[in-house]
Amino acid sequence: MSLTIQIQSLIFSFVYGLFFATIFRLFSKYFNTQIKYINIIIIFSFVLFNALLYFFCLSIVNNGIVHFYFLLTVLLGFLIENKVNDYLKKYKKWYNIIGDTMKKKKIKHKTTRRILTLDLCCAIFCSFILLTFTSYWVDIVNLYNEKKDLETNLTTLKEEEKNLKNDVKKLNDPDYVARYARERFFYSKNQEYIIRIP
Repeated sequence: MSLTIQIQSLIFSFVYGLFFATIFRLFSKYFNTQIKYINIIIIFSFVLFNALLYFFCLSIVNNGIVHFYFLLTVLLGFLIENKVNDYLKKYKKWYNIIGDTMKKKKIKHKTTRRILTLDLCCAIFCSFILLTFTSYWVDIVNLYNEKKDLETNLTTLKEEEKNLKNDVKKLNDPDYVARYARERFFYSKNQEYIIRIP
């Protein structure tokens, strides 16, 4: 795997860690049910879906090659997003408006449903943007790599053309052609014998 693909995979893994932490935070209120087994099933299906989404996106980025440090980068993105979220909870009011008012003031069921629907729409939109950005990024990198390959091919072809032009100039010289024929094909002048010594 080339260095550029590794860097792309690391960047994608970090961004996916941020995305996963955000989605996990948005849907964490659904993970706390009264029945323990349903809780486990919901969390397992959520993590499984996100893991499959990660591997699908990674297959677009680098043909599905997974390294341990990619998973560590996902974990790093997850932890950083949680730290940033904790920081914002302390110093920003709008986090408190959504979180605290739902707990303290007992917002009506319709409002809660609207907020949850908005969260779901945001999650779907973010995943769509992430997939689109990743596919465009992969296309750009592939085109850039193809351009580099074509430029190297162009330089080699120009050198080859230069050598061929030199050969054409030399072959226009009759002395060079005669010497070339004598050396390569053992042509001789009249009354001249060629003896090949191994």
